[in-house]
Amino acid sequence: MIAVGARDLFDAYQDDEKEADKLFKDKILEVVGSVAWSRSVFGNYYVVFGSSSFISAWGVQCAMKDKTDPRLSKIKKGDRVKIRGRCEGFTMDVILKECMLVD
Repeated sequence: MIAVGARDLFDAYQDDEKEADKLFKDKILEVVGSVAWSRSVFGNYYVVFGSSSFISAWGVQCAMKDKTDPRLSKIKKGDRVKIRGRCEGFTMDVILKECMLVD
């Protein structure tokens, strides 16, 4: 398991996607950061770290494994949370799957 800040993870992919893939892709990451948004989308629950600023948009998208976790509905924009999941790489945002909240 690799601990990393959400912005640091995104920046690593922005700076050198191939090198970041070597470090993070297909590995379990524990990511901490401020929530940009969290919600259910088409039956899946997502928590996204990042910024929606047009000038400096960035994000780490976390697809939650247990969409029935009651803690998910309590997460608000700006909350600082820690999430563990498997990194799938980069497609506009860094993508993590099979995620769970870490206490």
